[in-house]
Amino acid sequence: MPIPSTPRTVYRKNPLEEVICQLRFPTILRIGVDEPVVFQDRVRDRFPFFMEEHVRIAMPEQLSSLLPENLADRIGKAFKFSSEDKAWNLTLARDFLALSTSAYLRWEEFRKRLEGPLVELQKEYSPQFFSRVGLRYRNVIRRSHLGLESSQWAELLQPQIAGELASDVLADIEELAHEMTLRLSGTAKVRIRTGLADSSSTGEVCFVIDCDYFDNEKTESIHAVEKLDEFNRESGRFFRWCITERLHEALGPTPI
Repeated sequence: MPIPSTPRTVYRKNPLEEVICQLRFPTILRIGVDEPVVFQDRVRDRFPFFMEEHVRIAMPEQLSSLLPENLADRIGKAFKFSSEDKAWNLTLARDFLALSTSAYLRWEEFRKRLEGPLVELQKEYSPQFFSRVGLRYRNVIRRSHLGLESSQWAELLQPQIAGELASDVLADIEELAHEMTLRLSGTAKVRIRTGLADSSSTGEVCFVIDCDYFDNEKTESIHAVEKLDEFNRESGRFFRWCITERLHEALGPTPI
């Protein structure tokens, strides 16, 4: 059975810690050789800060295993453009364009911030197609932020997600992690990671719902955003399916 549709909402107490979109394309060597001067000029109004970074160059496992260690672990250039508040980051490398944020509010805003750089990528570098389209949502549920400190995870999460946390026999679970990959429509898939995690700032035990939606098959450039729209819809339905009505209400849902 497919995950049921639910009315679309945004949460006033948004549990999203990070949202990342990555669009991979066949390597364009000019991006790593020349400074992206024209590209920067065209995105600088929303991403005024610039920093050069280094990233690992993706290489097929069969090929990397045949190369000497110093060649198999190659490093390439990446160019990072950030918003004034540093909450939004755009990264351009010779084989991908990525947008990430720690200040996600709703899909329409994220989509709009992506569309401009995507148009400029096409104008300046003309990738023939995308070899991978990905959209990842990392939700971190902190009970202290919701006034639910005394609530058990079994009261907040559906049994299929709470897993062992819903057991009356297993008490004081300190570590828990699950991972699975589901097939979606066509060639798209989602890799789901759930489990307990400590908050780096307070040490509070939180619950993470991390969903990475992706399609590794060839996607024509004009269809990339359409595919991301579908991933967004799937993500909203899945998150709502994971949580109970009690947690849903505590997050402060606002209908759209």
